[in-house]
Amino acid sequence: MARPILPDSRSDNVEFRNHGGLALVLRDSIKVRVCFRVGHMCGYVTSADGQFILLGIYRPGSQAVCDAFFVDLSVVFEQLPCRRLRQL
Repeated sequence: MARPILPDSRSDNVEFRNHGGLALVLRDSIKVRVCFRVGHMCGYVTSADGQFILLGIYRPGSQAVCDAFFVDLSVVFEQLPCRRLRQL
């Protein structure tokens, strides 16, 4: 989820920055159930062509990659099958 924009911000200026985040833009024909967590967004997508899991991972570029990032990422991958089973 994006950081809130302050009311007095000049967001119409090309110099404006909100420092990253994740966004999901969809068509009306696609249905998604989304789960937001710090650092990632997971969606269960249903379309005319089938179903799939969409995972977006956010790692701030302003921070160096550390071991904790990969530990957290491995936990996300381990939990994906469990999350899907709970949704059925």
